[in-house]
Amino acid sequence: MLRFQENMHGWGFTGAMCLVPHFVDNDAYLAFYESGQLALRLNLAGGQYEPGWDFDEIIGGAARWRESLSGNELLKVSSIKFFADGVVEGMTAYLSEPYDDAAGLEPGFRSDFNWDVEELKDITARTVAEGFQLYIHTIGDAATSEMMNILEYIKAQNPNTDHRTVFAHLQLVSDNDKARMGRMGVIGNTQPFWHIRAPGWFDEVELILLGEKRAMTMYPVRSLIDAGVTVTFSGDHPVTANNNPFWAIEAAVTRNLYTGEFGVPDITDIDDPTWLLNPAERVSVKQAIEAYTINGAYQLFRENEIGSITIGKRADFIVVDLDILNINPLDISETQVNMTFFNGKRVR
Repeated sequence: MLRFQENMHGWGFTGAMCLVPHFVDNDAYLAFYESGQLALRLNLAGGQYEPGWDFDEIIGGAARWRESLSGNELLKVSSIKFFADGVVEGMTAYLSEPYDDAAGLEPGFRSDFNWDVEELKDITARTVAEGFQLYIHTIGDAATSEMMNILEYIKAQNPNTDHRTVFAHLQLVSDNDKARMGRMGVIGNTQPFWHIRAPGWFDEVELILLGEKRAMTMYPVRSLIDAGVTVTFSGDHPVTANNNPFWAIEAAVTRNLYTGEFGVPDITDIDDPTWLLNPAERVSVKQAIEAYTINGAYQLFRENEIGSITIGKRADFIVVDLDILNINPLDISETQVNMTFFNGKRVR
């Protein structure tokens, strides 16, 4: 945990959402805090619930853990995680239209929603009623659409609750559901590291499974923002092992190759078509910074204490060597973090 924290500080992070804390004994987080070494604000998921598991055990344990951390400035239990579907590469993402013929699957195969809808309505409504944020893994457009239907039901049951439901990944999303997400206040947690035609992956996996039309319009960001969705960025660590946010910001701004780590020559033209993925979804550098800072703080229910350099907030900030607002966007990924401050104290 200390090594991970050092890596996070090196990337410029002072807070995170840890979605699967059951990978580490809960007491380890508390021990790290009580040792005086913890210098990250961590929002922890009280559990990850999947079909067949004991929901009462999950939410009961989450509530007890949340209560035990009451008043702890750094550690909070805020969410319960659910998987609406799987992933495209596993052919388990739930799609509105069948996987492409080139995938060699049975005709009409779209995969399935992970849940009995009525069961999920019940347990997610209970989750919200207990004061937990829903964090939903949703990849396919059909999965997102089904989750929006469920969320509308939940909203009707809990009309005055500050839900801040999070939909994570959002590889394929219909225009209709982008609008619904905006109206319902859903947070779109996206991973710009993936938002390019990744060498050795796009052509061999996504293009084959989805076909060109869908593959070339994957991973919306700008259109989500335009629809009123609060977008946050993350790396889905450890899926993205190097969680350097400046790589992600460059990818979000250019929708193109962001470093030479892929083993191919770097690009010199932002519109080089080789690895370019749907430039209509590019965002501004300012929007990308907001996705990592104030929007991330909002997702963590911490926007009044962190997320911007503002009088009265915690002095969490970084010093970098490049002005990313005024350089060639293709150079953003070269940015280095010179110093990281947490609560006004330099930690790197």
